[in-house]
Amino acid sequence: MGKSYISKVRYEGRPHVVIAVMHPNGKVVARGALVEQIGRGVEYWTVPHQRTGAKVHVVGGKFLSIDPNEKRSDNLGVLPEF
Repeated sequence: MGKSYISKVRYEGRPHVVIAVMHPNGKVVARGALVEQIGRGVEYWTVPHQRTGAKVHVVGGKFLSIDPNEKRSDNLGVLPEF
């Protein structure tokens, strides 16, 4: 499967990601859809400004993280919020 990129996020009671914006098309995707797609093999990467992105993993069946540890919380780094 191909790679998809996350460029912005919206939080609900930080650090809980609610939705993300895909790069470069600007499509808004709900967190549940991201978790489902990653489970089906779609690779998601962050797109930070002027740095190499990081691969997004699902932790504990529902958390989105760029750190593949088992910490049960969202962690997508320093992506801008919208």
